[in-house]
Amino acid sequence: MTHPLDGARLKVVRAQEHLNSLELAIGEDEKTNPYAVTVDNNPHEIGGKADVTKHADIRLSAIIGDCLNNLNSALDYVMWKIAGTFAARVLTAPPHGNDRPYFPLWDAPKSFSNYVERLNDPDGWNYKIPHSVITVFENVQPYQTRYDRLGLFKTLVNIDKHRLPLIAQGEIKTFEIEVSRVKINPDFPPHLTAIPATTHRK
Repeated sequence: MTHPLDGARLKVVRAQEHLNSLELAIGEDEKTNPYAVTVDNNPHEIGGKADVTKHADIRLSAIIGDCLNNLNSALDYVMWKIAGTFAARVLTAPPHGNDRPYFPLWDAPKSFSNYVERLNDPDGWNYKIPHSVITVFENVQPYQTRYDRLGLFKTLVNIDKHRLPLIAQGEIKTFEIEVSRVKINPDFPPHLTAIPATTHRK
């Protein structure tokens, strides 16, 4: 027996499979020793250098994009079902229809409000989504406390639509640790005198 949200669930499962593949691919990439670390042999200083010798496999970018887009599609699947349920009609996407509801992720309250108006505009989509559901959407917007990472998620999804995500690679040119002697004052620790007796007054 199928469920209306089976498609969304399968998208999430597929995203997890991509994430598992990404972890394996990163592990394989690490086995190639993509960096070299050297330590300076200096009796007075301890220093070293880490150099990147091999750039990350571009395949990692494609796997990241697949994971992001499956998660984003899962959200849009849910939004499509919600809109169709409250509109009480079968939604039709372009080119044969004009229905294009997508899960809202906005960085500013005004942008969110404008989108909600479009969703429920009687002269437009007219999905008739109730206020209680809109409130749930609003509570998880990127401009809300603790949900700012959803803004980064949406940015990465939009980037992947036009180009592969860039694999950022850190490189340490040099690092050093300096150890020096600290001269201790001969009066340290200070001499402690006896604690004076407490005088009780009547």
